[in-house]
Amino acid sequence: MAQLATTGNPHPHYAVILTVVPGDHLDGYREMCQHLVAKAKTQPGFLGVEMAESEISVIVSYW
Repeated sequence: MAQLATTGNPHPHYAVILTVVPGDHLDGYREMCQHLVAKAKTQPGFLGVEMAESEISVIVSYW
């Protein structure tokens, strides 16, 4: 199981949830996800991220 994100911030924050049902053409899919997460980490207010993959992919970012 992936490590859960710890915000270290007792104040209210937001969770942005992205769910994806991957299709048959997955070329570049993982690279795109890595790029999106790397970009999010550079944005003001970013607190953490969690990801899970199965039949669907779920990415939760905390702000």
